[in-house]
Amino acid sequence: MHTLINRKTFILVLIILAGALFRFFRLGEYPIQLNHDEISQLYDIRSILETKKDIYGNFLPLAFPSTGDYKVGHYIYISTIPYLIFGNQEATIRIPAAFFGTLTILAVFLFVKILTKNWLLAILSATVTVFTPSEIFYSRKSFENVIGSSLDLFGLFFLLKHLKEGAGRGWAILGVFVLVIAMYIYTSQTILIPLLMLLLIILFRKKILEQRKDFLLIFVLWIIFVIPLIIITTVNPSLRFRAQSVFINQDVNLGKVINLNANELKSYIDFIPAKLLYQFDPDYLFLDGLDLTNQNAFDIGPLLIWQFPFLILGIIFLIKNGEFSTARKLLFGLTILAMIPSAVTFEDFSPHRSILSFTMMSIISAFGLYWLVRIIFRFGNLSLKILILTIIFTSLILNIVYFIRMYIVSYPHERSEKLQYPFKEVSLYIWSEYNNFDQIIFDPKFGDTTPIIGVGTAYYLAYYGNYPPDKLQKELHSGNKPREVIFDKFSIREVFWPADKDLKNTLIIVSPWSIPEHDIKDKSRIIRRFYFYNGALAFYAIRL
Repeated sequence: MHTLINRKTFILVLIILAGALFRFFRLGEYPIQLNHDEISQLYDIRSILETKKDIYGNFLPLAFPSTGDYKVGHYIYISTIPYLIFGNQEATIRIPAAFFGTLTILAVFLFVKILTKNWLLAILSATVTVFTPSEIFYSRKSFENVIGSSLDLFGLFFLLKHLKEGAGRGWAILGVFVLVIAMYIYTSQTILIPLLMLLLIILFRKKILEQRKDFLLIFVLWIIFVIPLIIITTVNPSLRFRAQSVFINQDVNLGKVINLNANELKSYIDFIPAKLLYQFDPDYLFLDGLDLTNQNAFDIGPLLIWQFPFLILGIIFLIKNGEFSTARKLLFGLTILAMIPSAVTFEDFSPHRSILSFTMMSIISAFGLYWLVRIIFRFGNLSLKILILTIIFTSLILNIVYFIRMYIVSYPHERSEKLQYPFKEVSLYIWSEYNNFDQIIFDPKFGDTTPIIGVGTAYYLAYYGNYPPDKLQKELHSGNKPREVIFDKFSIREVFWPADKDLKNTLIIVSPWSIPEHDIKDKSRIIRRFYFYNGALAFYAIRL
């Protein structure tokens, strides 16, 4: 028995290490550049550690004014730990997500194991979680909901220790505390957790009624834990703005429905359930939900195509088997509830808010795989068993290889604009020329196929120039020209060539969208070109 336990533990450790490999390997290189959110978070970490203020001078803010909106600050504060351990490097900002993304594998195992009492189901669920695209993709970027999703699963495990196994109420209190922490971490969790708690109350109502005094105490503790969050959200205008700016009332499609119905309440009642159902579009889930390429034909979804038949089998298996009644209700319920935060935002799809739903679907697909393997092992023909298992394994490997190729080749090649590539290269070049000019103008209007305005330019310049945060706090301000932000000798703004061409001793970074090359009569003034990852021209540097 002891040997068996050690063997099972060894297998679990190997699976977690495999997951860590997918999440940590060359973390600073893929994605190929820090996006505007990551660069702003990373610089704000330094600013907080050195000055206790963000770049706008706000003392230990709960929400950080960032790149056109506000970012809940908990990820930044969590990231101070790897910053202090590993130093000021680009991968630092991605470490918390990668760490909790790896922990999610353990959390899935514990959650499924306590839910089903089946080690094989638990280990298969953990294994599927290792290579699920959404789990990998969001664990390699600075997404708070990766932490929230991981805490959700651990919190559920602690609660189920009490609800299913009868462990002491300390486990339930710990579970509630962990779930409350998840609510503080990310905004969408404030919608999900109360619904999750309600689902547990419904599923375990008999036990809760039998131990009503204990659960009343637990409920009161939950309220006490949540009250500071309610107060903070209510009195902090930045957090309120953050929530309001992404809510469904900003959805243009909802606005059209309201105009059509001339009844706002009815429009919400009609629109939200339809949008929730839309979140389960198979094309989105299995083909293009992660939006890694510009092809819009055969992309990558949050789940592998390989998982689709097993997801269907898993649903059937859970419905057919009475022994998994509680597991079925909880898994199906969580799959739907965890998709609600995406359904009530302004975007058509918001996969980073739905990570827990994808995790639940991965678990259900593991149930389908488990059922199929059980059926296969009933076959008397050994050759047929080996053939079917080989097909399953080979198709899985091909799916994983395809995802890896899309992620490390197609994604940077086709979507480097989305990552604001090559803002890092431009920033490093600007600092190399810093002493050669009196003024440096950077127009962040750029784009591969259509023009967009790159955001967070001041963060890129400050971070890659190792600019002191206390100095930036004093100098950063808005200018008088269109979309102008100024600090030091930098002017980040729209370039108007008829006037700007007469400036002296000035370096201008601009894209062809702002100044077509044929407008620059003296081509010798173009001293450097910067390209997207796919080789298309992104910016050029003009010496005046």
